[in-house]
Amino acid sequence: MKNKTNIFAIAAVAGAIASLAFTPGKNERADNAETTVQMTQYWYPVDAATNEIAGPAAYHDTKSNVIASQDCKDQADQPICLFGSDDPSLSPGTDVGTPSESNRILRSN
Repeated sequence: MKNKTNIFAIAAVAGAIASLAFTPGKNERADNAETTVQMTQYWYPVDAATNEIAGPAAYHDTKSNVIASQDCKDQADQPICLFGSDDPSLSPGTDVGTPSESNRILRSN
């Protein structure tokens, strides 16, 4: 009976060690989908009536910093307020089309 108890104890310890070996560490992530890197972009004002750039770049920063520093707060179902691009010299009148979420800031209600 004592041998069975020792075998179960050894098996439990071995199982605990094995489960820790396959668990992500403190600084590791099992799922990288949550990590988002925001790029610094040039942010241009957009005319809501024409969906075109309305003037020169007003900001050169990350999307979150631009949202925090001006009135357009990226609210759903609103027209585009600012268009983000890597190009520092887009001309007024350029149609912004349907930019991805990372390249647009929507107006506030």
